[in-house]
Amino acid sequence: MIVKYLFITVLFFNCLLFSQLPCPLVFGTITTPKRSFFNVPDETLYTIKSENQKVVCLSEGIVSNILYHSDNTKTLIIRNNDDFYVYSNLDVILFKSKDKIEKNQLIGYAIRDKDDEKYVLQFQFWKKTESIKADLNCAKSY
Repeated sequence: MIVKYLFITVLFFNCLLFSQLPCPLVFGTITTPKRSFFNVPDETLYTIKSENQKVVCLSEGIVSNILYHSDNTKTLIIRNNDDFYVYSNLDVILFKSKDKIEKNQLIGYAIRDKDDEKYVLQFQFWKKTESIKADLNCAKSY
């Protein structure tokens, strides 16, 4: 009886801790996963498209790093303990390194894809040094 109670308790807390994350791009739709080097889909890298360019933070944390790319896009890495939230394909970032960020706070604006005429964001979740498939609460188009 005690084992059954412990099992149910663990399942309950597991659901609370690992529930869906909201969509980082307001009203976004997840598109087909990107292909990796060996032409295998990378299921941990999400490409999200939206009519809205606002990108919100999925967790409180501290800006760990900002990367600037040659195509004028930016990547924002937010750290919360051993978790890293990576937001790529940003046009504007509203924070600088070591700034504190609250959950659901506006962190920047996504790049507009001229072909689709939608805003595109790439998102990835890391636990320590391992990329993890997150359960995002975005509409899925695939």
